[in-house]
Amino acid sequence: MDPALANLLRYFDALDRFDIDGCLACFTDGVIYHHPPYGNLIPERKGDGWHMASGQAELRKLLEFRGPQPEKHYVTAFARDGNTCFNEGFAERQENRNAASWLTIFKVDGRGLISEYHPYSCVPGRKLLGNAVPFALAG
Repeated sequence: MDPALANLLRYFDALDRFDIDGCLACFTDGVIYHHPPYGNLIPERKGDGWHMASGQAELRKLLEFRGPQPEKHYVTAFARDGNTCFNEGFAERQENRNAASWLTIFKVDGRGLISEYHPYSCVPGRKLLGNAVPFALAG
């Protein structure tokens, strides 16, 4: 499995468990992280526009602001060209399999750690083009 994909799957696993340290371990120290407004995804976490974090300390604060959420993330498509990656996926909340869908463009370092992260989400989710069976971490 591509190290960038394996790292992305570890990030979503940690995010689903609200393991902030586990999330941060998937990013470089100087990460640039953008996220669409949480108010579209999590009404009680309104923000004024896109969220941005520069570095792990700011990313920790943003993840704390987001808070734990009752969802599971699935990656359905992944592509990589050098250090630039793309993924498609969806988030599931209880019986709503496609509560949100997203496309993300991200960059990685030589170890597959995320150095830039730019997701674009759709709520409610749209039909995706990727795998019928999402990618999974081995073991």
